Amino acid sequence: MVAAAEAAKSANAEAAWKMKLMPIKALDEKGEGDEAHLSGGIRYAIEHGADIVVLSLGLRRDAPGMRSVIELAEAKGVLLVAATGNDAADFGQHAAVQYPAAYPTVIAVAGAEDGQGQINSTGGPEVDLSASWQVDTLALGGGRLAMEGTSMAAPQVAAAVAMLRAAHPDWKPAFLRETLRRTAKDLGAKGRDDATGYGLVRADRALSAAFAADWREPNGAQQSASPFPPGTEVYSAWSGRLDTDWYAVDAHEDGMLSVRMQTNLFDIGPAAVKLSLYRPGALSPIAADGAGGGANATWKVSKGRYYLRADGSSRASPLPYRLTSGFRMLPDRTEPGSTQAAAYAIEPRTQTWSGTFDREDDKDWTTVKLPQAGTLKVTVETDTTRIDPAITLQRDGQAEVRTDTNGDGLPETATLKNAPAGRYYIGVSNAAAEGAPPVTGTYTVRLEYITTYADMGEPNDGPLTSAALVPGTAGILKGLIASKDDADWFRFKAAGGRYEWKLDGIPEGSTFKLTVYSKELKLLGQWSSKARGASLNVPQKLAAGTYYARITADRADRSAYYRFGVMNAD
Repeated sequence: MVAAAEAAKSANAEAAWKMKLMPIKALDEKGEGDEAHLSGGIRYAIEHGADIVVLSLGLRRDAPGMRSVIELAEAKGVLLVAATGNDAADFGQHAAVQYPAAYPTVIAVAGAEDGQGQINSTGGPEVDLSASWQVDTLALGGGRLAMEGTSMAAPQVAAAVAMLRAAHPDWKPAFLRETLRRTAKDLGAKGRDDATGYGLVRADRALSAAFAADWREPNGAQQSASPFPPGTEVYSAWSGRLDTDWYAVDAHEDGMLSVRMQTNLFDIGPAAVKLSLYRPGALSPIAADGAGGGANATWKVSKGRYYLRADGSSRASPLPYRLTSGFRMLPDRTEPGSTQAAAYAIEPRTQTWSGTFDREDDKDWTTVKLPQAGTLKVTVETDTTRIDPAITLQRDGQAEVRTDTNGDGLPETATLKNAPAGRYYIGVSNAAAEGAPPVTGTYTVRLEYITTYADMGEPNDGPLTSAALVPGTAGILKGLIASKDDADWFRFKAAGGRYEWKLDGIPEGSTFKLTVYSKELKLLGQWSSKARGASLNVPQKLAAGTYYARITADRADRSAYYRFGVMNAD
């Protein structure tokens, strides 16, 4: 940083060394807050004269209030720098750049191990730059403190921005961002990547570099196209009437790609421009959605690489422009299924499907009609930390049961055991926020329908319909307690002697009760499995004659058979 400081000093010494810090507390004493607190803190900084706002924090979701204050910052010439987040260690490739770093006009800063390119932070298409992940800083009360994270990386970029702005106070935020991208030290694979962005921030290079609007040249063909990921910006210029610029756009999902072009950054007024999107090697462009094709265009794309061609006017003089891109998921197969009345019908079988949240407050409903009782198990997983999946299950005519136990990016499971035959509704939503915005990403639902066993011994709900037992293992019968009030009766004709009643296969969590009666239905004994687990063995001396055994339980369970029989113990 010595060379950078000297460069700043020589460029504008008085401004560079008389900068002021404006600490703003946007979180509570536990370091927690929400979109309103974060947006309020940024707005306060803008309204009180801040030139640069650095945010070593973020949210995993987009929010209208946040977008509004980011747009205000750009309009007021305030440059924002934000950390991408530290979710990669826990979520791997499912980790998504946090907000506000994910907005195109915010410099998104990832982390690099000792500046050498080993990334320990959240990456993604929105990443602009990287800075050292590990830092040695001053501790409160004296001494030094080692810290790590993108919260440490973002202030390094903010410091570089401050020096660059001091040297060029007339530059717009877009110029500052582009200069830092252009002068970054490339890390990892050649060129921009989702892990490091354009590379490691180099304040010394930025301060010694002259402004170059069209630094991405040569990019006059698909083969030399510059990277332009969805959700980012590009600032460039046409050198003259024959100049055409190409950009490579990688769509990570199926969806709608949108690009907006501005040519009035220098107050030179609008120009006749044209945007065209091509598949690799194609001679003809893809038809734009709607009117499109001018300064604002939208295309329906599939996952893969595309090439954007930007044509300017016939001006002979250079014409600067800025591109910003956005992406929106396509509706999934359950649409329109935003209500139970419009729920998408599925077959009553174990199956898997994927879905998207392509619009604000999107909830996807499916419906299934179970032909017989069984266990209904629904598991939802997501490929992005921007989704906090929630599951709503409802039997027709009954109350909803909502499951949202885990947090952002984590799976949820809801289970209905012993679900009676009938119609059920399954709702999947994003619980990341009330009225959650559209999300780039998908979720996957696995529905398991496990049919229950049938009690072949029924009807055996009384002495007159009791099932006959024969002593020995060959005479063991299977049964089910189909409802809490169900009672299974058995009869046994003893020759006299010692016998043992054997009851096993008791479902986990259930307590069974065995009651034995004489032929005249006189109570001879009663035993519970509460302290005995999954089996109950009861020895009993019986005189010759007929006896009845009654089995009940404290709960119904159709998921497994119990087994009951009587053995000779002599």
